[in-house]
Amino acid sequence: MITLILKESPSVPLEADMLSPDTIAPLPIEEIRALPVYLGKRQRRVDDFFTVEGEPGDELEIRGDARRIKWIGRGMTRGRIRIHGNAGMHLGASMKGGSIDVSGDAGDWLAPRCLAASSTCMAMPAGRPARPTAAVCRA
Repeated sequence: MITLILKESPSVPLEADMLSPDTIAPLPIEEIRALPVYLGKRQRRVDDFFTVEGEPGDELEIRGDARRIKWIGRGMTRGRIRIHGNAGMHLGASMKGGSIDVSGDAGDWLAPRCLAASSTCMAMPAGRPARPTAAVCRA
C-alpha cells in the first residue's frame, strides 16, 4: 500500500487525477513521487505536496485535509482508496470499479458519472457518523 501524507493544504485547488490505484500500482515509488499534478496552470510533482511511503499496489491511503485536491480516483477500475480526512471535488469521477472510503467530508460532485455497480464511494462526515454520504454506482 502506498501512503500519501499531505505536507500542507494547497492555497488553490490541486488537480490530481493520477491519484488512483490504476496509475500508481505498476510504478516504482520514485516514479510515483514524480507524477504530475496541477496547481492552477502550473505543473508540479506529487512529492511537492505529499510525503510518499510504502510499496505500490492496489491500495492507496491519503492522510490529511485533502478538501482542495480534486479528481482523486478519477476513472479508477480497481483497488481501494482510503482518505483519512476530507476529500475534494470530483472524488471518484467516472469510476468503473474499486472503492473509496473517506473518514471526513467529501466535496461536491461525489462520484459523478460513476459507471459500475461494483464501485462505491463512502464519506463519513465528522460528527455525523450515523448519516454517511455515499454514492453507490449502478451500471
